[in-house]
Amino acid sequence: MKICTVCGNEFKRRAHTTGNFCSKACWYAYYRKHGRGNRERVCPICGVTFFRVGGTYCSLDCSVEARKRTSNIRTCPVCGVKFTRLREDGTRRAPGTIHCSRECGLKGTRNGNRGGNASLLGTTRPGSRGYTWVKVGKEDPAASANGWRLQHRVVMEQKLGRALDPYENVHHVNGDRSDNRPENLELWKTKQIKGIRAGDYHCPGCNCGS
Repeated sequence: MKICTVCGNEFKRRAHTTGNFCSKACWYAYYRKHGRGNRERVCPICGVTFFRVGGTYCSLDCSVEARKRTSNIRTCPVCGVKFTRLREDGTRRAPGTIHCSRECGLKGTRNGNRGGNASLLGTTRPGSRGYTWVKVGKEDPAASANGWRLQHRVVMEQKLGRALDPYENVHHVNGDRSDNRPENLELWKTKQIKGIRAGDYHCPGCNCGS
């Protein structure tokens, strides 16, 4: 005699059966709930007990919540807000996204609507003839069409606290056009002649004084 796993009734086991169920109805009732290979699991998000062959979470909502908690946390370079790759509705942001919102992307990117491959404000890059360019944004009236300016002119404007006039020129004292430290820049009111003062030149890589 056996005890039915589902209803608890005592029954006589029939040949070629497991001896766990008294009838086909109890067999179907058990496997509708548990299924073949199902086992009892506890959802780590909501704590609900469920039965499933595989899987960690009881529902899609709990799966999305788990992804939000475990996604890489990023910091927006424009506003400083921390965010993850998943939006509030559970959808993923594009790979390489570095801004928390479209508004921050418009402020910090090159073309206003691109993703993380665009240049942030303050980014520098080398230019022709040894000069350095800096990203200032299209709002700057003196910037190029893409929002770039020569860094030495930007540094001089910050040093003076005003915008430079078109006829004003910025001279590099030591002749190094990539050295844009404020102490290495002079303001000239007329066009510069080529070269630098003999007393300002120092032979690179040695201490000969010439």
